[in-house]
Amino acid sequence: LDIPYFSGEYRPYLENTQIFSMDENTFNNDAIVLTELQSKVVRLKRHQGSEQCLAFNFSEFPLLGIWSPPKAPFVCIEPWFGHADFIDHNGRFEDKKGLLNLASGKTFSCSYEIAIEEN
Repeated sequence: LDIPYFSGEYRPYLENTQIFSMDENTFNNDAIVLTELQSKVVRLKRHQGSEQCLAFNFSEFPLLGIWSPPKAPFVCIEPWFGHADFIDHNGRFEDKKGLLNLASGKTFSCSYEIAIEEN
């Protein structure tokens, strides 16, 4: 189903584990969006025994999107505040899930960190 909306279907990931394995079929149904995580650091290793890893700290963000285009030699790790609309969204911008509302004249900033770590 190739639609630019979230179905609203939630599937558990990382239950009773800290390891999320990926293969060429992981993103067949689009991005995986992780919510309500106990940790705000993701470490990406090329393979289980790898000495190096990419550490991605997204402590200021409530969501993490992980995705890859078909047959791409890379994976995208994106901290998110919001996401695409749900299928049954009413179309009103102000009702989008995850919006940050700032009063006039106010600013907002946040950041993430990426580091290469050695085991």
